Amino acid sequence: MEPVGTYLLNVQNLQDIPNPEENFQSAGNNMSYRDFIHQRTNGSMQIISEWASSHSPTGLGLFLFSDNTWKTMYEHESVGYIAIGDDSLIYTQSENIYNSQLTQINSLPGLNLIPGIGGTLFLGIASDGSIQIYSSGSTTPIGPGGSFPGFENEENVRSMYGQWAEDPYVFDRHVIFNPILDYIILIPPENDRIIQRDFSLEQLLQKAGVDYLVVVSQPDIHIAAGTTWQYKIETLSNNNEIKFSLDFAPEGMNIQDDGTLTWAVPSDHSGGTEKVVVLVENGIGDSTYHNFELNIKPLP
Repeated sequence: MEPVGTYLLNVQNLQDIPNPEENFQSAGNNMSYRDFIHQRTNGSMQIISEWASSHSPTGLGLFLFSDNTWKTMYEHESVGYIAIGDDSLIYTQSENIYNSQLTQINSLPGLNLIPGIGGTLFLGIASDGSIQIYSSGSTTPIGPGGSFPGFENEENVRSMYGQWAEDPYVFDRHVIFNPILDYIILIPPENDRIIQRDFSLEQLLQKAGVDYLVVVSQPDIHIAAGTTWQYKIETLSNNNEIKFSLDFAPEGMNIQDDGTLTWAVPSDHSGGTEKVVVLVENGIGDSTYHNFELNIKPLP
């Protein structure tokens, strides 16, 4: 029997998207019709994750749109679900955070990680159902996010984790975290109701009663050679004396006092990714780093 695998189609003509990689039609080892495959994507659909719940290891697979083409990457290990954040980071059930090159950048032992819409925040959910709020890619919690209902029933919780094919509704499908529209939606293990909770990052920080400095914006990371890219960093802080400085950036990028980044992308840029690291500080000594990668599309 011929292997099946995964194919990407152009939605305008339903034709295969050409790619020079011989193994483009498959991510990882998921080539059999018996494989039970799960996939997730970020809001821009530039990264697609893939794993299988029909065998072990389940796999850590990615389709990545880079240099104006799709590429595949795969690690032969089990990480549970693979949720893609709008910050282009990969958040997993196995407590690890990866970048888009599958390099592990952080780990939060014992937590299931759920990225928030917009890419500025994510949730860490412990085995007892307690929820903590984190900034993008960070390991230090901003504050508590309540508790997940139904976690007192261990049997129901185990079924919700959906390790194998007979239970496809894996844990990440039980949570929607939208800090932009100020809500968290939870589906308890019993799958019999939907719970919506109000969420306000600013109220959470104020209630904590501690000094805080949080970046609450994310840039448009997909830009073209020969254009001028601009992005203003937005923050929440209990001190308004905010300073911004470039720690790492492509040549020619600059930042203004108000946190506005500007870069005239060279017209001869060959494409690929450019890393940006901004140091953000306030007047009482708090600081944080704002990190992201820009994906450059070269001129035809």
